[in-house]
Amino acid sequence: MLLTVTLLSLLLGFLVVAKANDPYPACPTDLVCGKVTPVGLKNMTYDCAYAYSTLNNTLGNVYFMHGDDGARAKAMWSETMLQLASKGYTSLACDQRGYSPGASPDDYNAYHYDLLAADILALTSAVGFNSTFEGKFHLVAHDQGARIAWHSIAKSMTRDLLLSFSTLSIPHADIFSDNVCCDSSKTDVPDQTALQYFRQLTLPNSVRVNGNTIFNRFCGEMGFNTPESCQKTFWWYNGAVDAGAMAMAPLMDFGKSIASKVNISYDMVEKLTTYPLTGVPQTVKVGVISKFPVFFACGNKDTCDLCTNTVVEQTKSMVESSFTSTITNCGHKLLTKSKCPQQLERQKVIDGIIANVQSAYKSYE
Repeated sequence: MLLTVTLLSLLLGFLVVAKANDPYPACPTDLVCGKVTPVGLKNMTYDCAYAYSTLNNTLGNVYFMHGDDGARAKAMWSETMLQLASKGYTSLACDQRGYSPGASPDDYNAYHYDLLAADILALTSAVGFNSTFEGKFHLVAHDQGARIAWHSIAKSMTRDLLLSFSTLSIPHADIFSDNVCCDSSKTDVPDQTALQYFRQLTLPNSVRVNGNTIFNRFCGEMGFNTPESCQKTFWWYNGAVDAGAMAMAPLMDFGKSIASKVNISYDMVEKLTTYPLTGVPQTVKVGVISKFPVFFACGNKDTCDLCTNTVVEQTKSMVESSFTSTITNCGHKLLTKSKCPQQLERQKVIDGIIANVQSAYKSYE
């Protein structure tokens, strides 16, 4: 029997004690956690965390999406969710498809970006976001979660539903793809070189290639104990390319990029890749954003998705509505202490998210 979890039932949910060695706790302190099974998604149950407005009323609903941030990554948003709660906002964050044990199909095709984007509506509707504020909500996302969010806008799944969008580490999807493929008048060699790791992550059974290199290098740190459980999270990358949401750069020399630190050589990638060596263009474009304010934050120490004033300005050029941004002295994971150790730098990002949400405030009868 399918279970639709409402906001009220989440409030009555359960707290889970995390194992000491978990990269994130199963349920963050001061949040309420429970399981959500959206109507229409058979046998898909997501682990979610919820923060309710501490004011007498709720000023808006905010949905948070993690990226390739490890097991139980919904917890990365806890501090931001609690700060928003103190200002009157209700927040939801879930361990997404491939990250929640109850929503991790053993099927490569289940991680196509069209399906991952559709999960946004399935989950927000399951907890009642579609029944308040005219069905509109704020969206905050990091890394691959942000790429999925951009794709949901491009496919017109969320474009008319968003009150605001905050994207962490990932610029406007069209700008990113133009910088890596396939028009030489637009491409940027540093961006193309930085993205060579994408070639490694999208190899068939990528976590097992060359003696389980990716599994040994990344999966344990991310909180996954088996190659099978970790592989599903890397299928997200294939899903991005397969859906036309993201371009893939031509195969190039790894240089000093992160790909050079993974024990999967250029020659091995060339032999095993299923994608054209000349690159794969983005085919589903987002276009100009005019309906809601956008906040973009990135870290100047990011080696995966390069963060520069140029990419900020390029993203701004694609936003006709209000646009704000911040560049922090951090790595890719802007809200993680190990990659952004200074609280002031993390707070700059949180402040930007909150300001963006508040800028879209609308009074609902």
